[in-house]
Amino acid sequence: MKIIKYKFALLIFIFFNFFEAFAQNDSVKIQQLLDKTTSMEISNPEEAIKQYRKTFDLSIKSKWHKGAFKSMQNIGFVHSDNGRYDSAITYYQKALPFAQKANYTRGIGTTYINMGNSFQFKGDYEKAIHLYLKGTPILESIKDSIVISNCYQNLSALYANIKNLKLQEFYGKKALQHAKSTDTESKCLIYCDFALFYIRQN
Repeated sequence: MKIIKYKFALLIFIFFNFFEAFAQNDSVKIQQLLDKTTSMEISNPEEAIKQYRKTFDLSIKSKWHKGAFKSMQNIGFVHSDNGRYDSAITYYQKALPFAQKANYTRGIGTTYINMGNSFQFKGDYEKAIHLYLKGTPILESIKDSIVISNCYQNLSALYANIKNLKLQEFYGKKALQHAKSTDTESKCLIYCDFALFYIRQN
């Protein structure tokens, strides 16, 4: 009986390891298709959306939540890049639950930031601020300095648009604080924003 139990346990072990390897292989293939589709977002956005819907269906079928998240998020990016901000927000909202299911902290944080960005482009600054401030602490918890810095830059620009110079300066300084020393381009943009800020002050 002990031998039979051992063999049964071994079969279960083999089955679950095979299933895990199969699932991992699926996720690799889906990621490759996601990467391939990214290159056509600008040249052929509608085809890119079709391909992302395919990667979404494949991700759902293989129960790869992160793949489903990326697919919906990327469709949101395509809509945003083409000025369709309401559609972008819709797909970011669809993406969020999959990031949560995958325990993908960066994905959760950046989704709030992306939604905020779309609301900012729409001119709905109140919602944009709410979403930026919701996403930023999540990203700070994983020390994602580049995205945090970009978010604070967006907040600084937003407050510049509504003539709140105090908060414009405050978030500009926070953006500079989080910008990596190696990220010369971002730091240059922040300094340019500060230059414009102080010119307007005078």
